[in-house]
Amino acid sequence: MKGKKGLFLIFISFLFLFSFFLAQDEGNTESFSKPVIAVKTFENPPNYYNSTVGNGLTDLFITELQKTGKYRIIERAAVKELMDEVDFGKSGYVEQSSAVKKGHIKGVEYYFFAKVTNFGAKKKKIGGGGWGGRIFGGLGYKKKEAYVRIDFRIVDATSGETVYADYGEGKCSRKGLSFGGGRWGSGGGALDVSSDEFLSSMVGRATMEAIHDIINKMDHSFLARHKSRAKELKEEEERARKEALEKLRHVPGKVLAVSGDSLIVVSLGSNNGIRVGDRLQILKENVIKDSKGNVVYSEDVPIGVLVVYKVQPDRSLARKESGNEVKEGYKVKIID
Repeated sequence: MKGKKGLFLIFISFLFLFSFFLAQDEGNTESFSKPVIAVKTFENPPNYYNSTVGNGLTDLFITELQKTGKYRIIERAAVKELMDEVDFGKSGYVEQSSAVKKGHIKGVEYYFFAKVTNFGAKKKKIGGGGWGGRIFGGLGYKKKEAYVRIDFRIVDATSGETVYADYGEGKCSRKGLSFGGGRWGSGGGALDVSSDEFLSSMVGRATMEAIHDIINKMDHSFLARHKSRAKELKEEEERARKEALEKLRHVPGKVLAVSGDSLIVVSLGSNNGIRVGDRLQILKENVIKDSKGNVVYSEDVPIGVLVVYKVQPDRSLARKESGNEVKEGYKVKIID
C-alpha cells in the first residue's frame, strides 16, 4: 500500500513540474515572438467619404486585437508619422525600398491595411433586398438584418510582401432598434462606435462580429504560416555592422597630440571600432633618400605600444605601455 502511495506522489510531482516548465516555456515564447504590427486607419465604406466610420472601426479593432495579448501594436500617432514619411502608393502595398527600410527602422514587422466594404442593413422586402443602404437617418422602416464586411491585407514591412489577405464579416438578423436623426459619420453627426447606442444596435453587433472574424483568421492562418523577416534582417544588419567595424579597426590612424606618456591623443575612436583596453602599435616611418633628396624607400617601424583608456567617436586617449618617445604624426594601428 505504501508503495502505491509513493508511486502516486511521484506521478503527481512529475505532472506538476512538467506543467510548470511548460508554462514557463510558453511565457518565454510569447514574450519573444509577439509580432509588431502597425494598423493604418481603415478606409471608409463607399459613399461615406467624409465619415468617421473608418476611424471609429480602427479604434474598435485595435482594442480587440490588444485583448488577445498576441501582438505588439504601434501607437496610432506613431503609425500616422510613419505613413507621412513612407509612400505606400495608391494600391496600399509597400513597394518602395525606402518604405521597407523606414518601416524596419521603426521596428514594424507588419502593416495592417483595411477597407470597410459593407456597412449597412437590409430591409425586409418582398423578392429580396439590397445591402449597403444608409443605416441611420429616419428612413421610416425598421432594419431586419445588418451586414458589415471589412477587407484587409497584411504586409511584411521588411520585404513588401502581402503575406495574408482576406475579409471579416458579421451579420445580425435580430429585430433591433431603429435610429432616427442624422447619418452616421456622414457629416450629419460623427459616429461614436464606443457608445451603447451603437454597440447594442444590429450594425454595432455585426461590426464586432466582423472584427472578431478578422482576428480569428489572423490567429489561425496568418500567424500559423508566416514568419516575418524582421528578426533575420536585424541579425543581418548587426552582422554587417560588426564586419564593417572590424575592417575599420584595422585602418591606421595617427598621433594627434602628446602631453606626457599618460596623455596621448590618437585619431581613432568608436567610429573606427576602437574600445577601451585596445592596444595600439606605434609606428615611426623610416625613409631612405637618394643623393638628390628624393625618397626611394620607406617603411613603418614599430617603436612602442599604447593602451586606450578613454574613447570618443573620432579620437581616443591612450597611455604609453612601452617603447621609445612618442611624437605627433606617428602612425598607430590596432594590435590583434
